[in-house]
Parts: sequence; structure tokens; C-alpha cells
Amino acid sequence: MALLDNELPESERHNVELHLQECHECRTEYEQLRNLVSQLNTLRFPAPKPEFWDDYYQGVCERMQRSARWGIWGAAAVGLLILANVLFFAVPASALTITLGSLALVGGAVTLWLTYYCNCS
Repeated sequence: MALLDNELPESERHNVELHLQECHECRTEYEQLRNLVSQLNTLRFPAPKPEFWDDYYQGVCERMQRSARWGIWGAAAVGLLILANVLFFAVPASALTITLGSLALVGGAVTLWLTYYCNCS
């Protein structure tokens, strides 16, 4: 895929192209991928109408309200934000704690926004 996406350095590109000349299996797979990418690049999707987004967010809100009261969602959002703070400030930093803290922060912020949007709009 890196060859198809023109993401290979020239030296690697040359080596891959040489290999493709010699290896029938890899050349066949490369051709299949190239055809697939070519077909995918011809696909065009219509942009949704502005009303779609109104209905979309309304549907999200209705699902949230059906599954639980907004207070539960608000509490979950605050809980995620507290968890993010604990992971960022009270636990020694590591790749795992930073990743989990970031996920908790984003999840909490999105849930808090949805809770507000669904109950105030």
C-alpha cells in the first residue's frame, strides 16, 4: 500500500519494484490492490443535507433519553473527567496512563456535551 500511496523512499520503492518484477505472487496481489484503489477512488458519496445533522443529533438524544435519564449521563461524564484527572495527575506517567487518561477526557467531554445538548436544545 505504501507503494500505491507514493509513501516509500526512492531506495525502498526501487527495491519493491524490482521484487514485483521477479515475484508473480506479489505482483498479482499488487495489481489487485491497485485495481481496488482505482475503483475506490471513483466512488462519490453525496453530501448529506443540513437537515440530516438535525435529525442525527436528535436521534442520539432520543436514544440517550430512552436508555437512561440525563442525570446518569451527566454523572458518567463527570466520572470520566475525574478519572482522567486521576490518571494524569495522581498516577505515574506511562504510555498506558496517558492513553487511558486521554480516552477518559475525550469520552467525558463528548458525553457531557451530548448531555447538555440533549437537554438544553
